[in-house]
Amino acid sequence: MKISLSLKSCLKVSLLSTSLIISSAVGALDASKMEKLDGIFAEWDNDNSPGCLAFALQDGKPLFSKGYGMADLAWGQAIGADTVFYLASTSKQFVASAVAMLALDGKLSLEDDIRKYIPELPDFGHAITVQHLVHHTSGIRDYFSLAGLAGGDLSNASNQDVLDLLSKQQDLNFKPGTDWSYSNSGYVMLSVLVERVSGKTLGEFGEERMFKPLGMKRTLWGENHRKVIKKRARSYSKNEAGDWERFAKTIDATGDGNLMSTAADLALWDENFYTASVGGKELINLIQTSGPKLPGGGGNYAFGLMLNSKYRGLSTVKHGGA
Repeated sequence: MKISLSLKSCLKVSLLSTSLIISSAVGALDASKMEKLDGIFAEWDNDNSPGCLAFALQDGKPLFSKGYGMADLAWGQAIGADTVFYLASTSKQFVASAVAMLALDGKLSLEDDIRKYIPELPDFGHAITVQHLVHHTSGIRDYFSLAGLAGGDLSNASNQDVLDLLSKQQDLNFKPGTDWSYSNSGYVMLSVLVERVSGKTLGEFGEERMFKPLGMKRTLWGENHRKVIKKRARSYSKNEAGDWERFAKTIDATGDGNLMSTAADLALWDENFYTASVGGKELINLIQTSGPKLPGGGGNYAFGLMLNSKYRGLSTVKHGGA
């Protein structure tokens, strides 16, 4: 499905308090527009607050880039164009694109039963396909919710830990394909799928097939939360006293989240939706193909991308994260 946009694909990430917004810009940014932008972010534009990077593109070229607030409060590091952000669920489009690439390579079918590749998952009496995972129609329970119900701790959780938890489930939330429910579990399983089908980790596959060809030099999957990443933005939340506290991300599971990137790198990814230099038009069309509209929703959910929203009458492509 081809989507013609006057508005560039919008990738929005909310990182607790330190965040990244990439959007389009129509027309030149005159002094009046600059003043309005500065006003939006004024609350966070100081040395004692986490903040945001605003980055605008027009016709594939950077039009505006400005950091507001701090990337790291402890070290007094301000947010800049080269700050590396944790993308949270905006990461989903990248593992979904990897799955789409493997499908177009003929290495898998979107209609394959996932137990063909991940036999550890129980036989729930209904086939769960790769496509069910992509579009959140599998019925597989979300591992964050499961861990919470069990009183468990997700610290240091890996893909294998998530798989072990899902392998103990005895039922689904609903019969696959009959309803829609956002499931981080499904996207971790897609990460496992990519590894088993390609013979490479998700990080290796992403670097080889997406990041390196597009020149995304600061983008990587966070498969080890202990890894030192230069100029990385830290996440924060406020305590009851109103003071900022570190919100440490220690989960190593990938696919549902855990991609690290910069605004400049994401601009290169965004431009590929128009040039199709990586994957060709076939890939771009496939990853913008929505799943079915079901009682829970999902009619606008494609491959880790949400479609059909409107902004001032223009179609948008987006995904958020927390």
